[in-house]
Amino acid sequence: MAMVTTVIDGQEIEVQRDRWALDVAKELGIIIPTLCYNPVLPPYGACRLCVVEVSKGKWTWLTTSCDLPVREGLTIRTNTPAVIRSRKMALELLLAKAPASRELQDLAAELGVDRSRFTPRDPDNKCILCGLCVRVCQQVIAAGAIGFAGRGAQREVTTPYNRKPEVCMGCGACAFVCPTGAIDPAEYCTHPIEKIPNEFNCGFDFRTPIHIPFPQAVPNKPLIDRDNCIRFRTGGCGACEKICQAGAIDFDQTEVERTIEIGGVIVAPGRKMYDATRRGEFGFGRYPNVVTALQFERLLSASGPTGGQVLRPGDGKE
Repeated sequence: MAMVTTVIDGQEIEVQRDRWALDVAKELGIIIPTLCYNPVLPPYGACRLCVVEVSKGKWTWLTTSCDLPVREGLTIRTNTPAVIRSRKMALELLLAKAPASRELQDLAAELGVDRSRFTPRDPDNKCILCGLCVRVCQQVIAAGAIGFAGRGAQREVTTPYNRKPEVCMGCGACAFVCPTGAIDPAEYCTHPIEKIPNEFNCGFDFRTPIHIPFPQAVPNKPLIDRDNCIRFRTGGCGACEKICQAGAIDFDQTEVERTIEIGGVIVAPGRKMYDATRRGEFGFGRYPNVVTALQFERLLSASGPTGGQVLRPGDGKE
């Protein structure tokens, strides 16, 4: 593992060679704005907001930090006047492209950009064409359900032949990585978007394929739901393995049987959940605000789906 010495905002550090400058700066507590970077995907430099000023020897230049590999002898400055001017210009261009994006508006306010000098084409547009949705669908999920069409101002995210493709699994990864909330997976999918009911909260909310079953779980570690994990279903994705810094993800693990010596056994078989729909006179399953005692306990719990606020499942009112 080759190490290099570099300087970021006056801090001289030793870091692994070829790591992305954006990641290194983040570890130092230096915030660099970006909307197009996701650790699951190779850096793309599409939004141009993460630009920094780099010097080596007598040369100085501006470049995006998300795809800048750290090398020996680099001096990186993240907040110079030239950097700020470049970011402001990028924000003005992006605001003209996606004026309805709240994320862009918040970033612009932080940098003192109150308006764009460029005329927006669509005042309701949120998409900045960063490509995260397309790339995660093609490179990570390996579905290829969406892509780019058109050039220049006519460029857009769409499906082949503008038809909903059957290859879309409804995983929602495209919406998950979208930095501005512009993507609605339902526009591209032929079937409902997959949601996994949270068993511990009696289905009142949803969970992800990687989850901790309940707050007091022993061991209190996340597990992968093989039935709903794309990796186990199709062989695609594997994003968790790429971004897990501890290297704790092992898709090849299998169940094993072990013989252990013990001094005692506690038999706690529990009970089978009662099917409340068998008592039809109460209307459970027909009326959304009829709940079981266990469901009501989850509504009362501070760790429950409503944070302890008792809300009716039917309409969300107290």
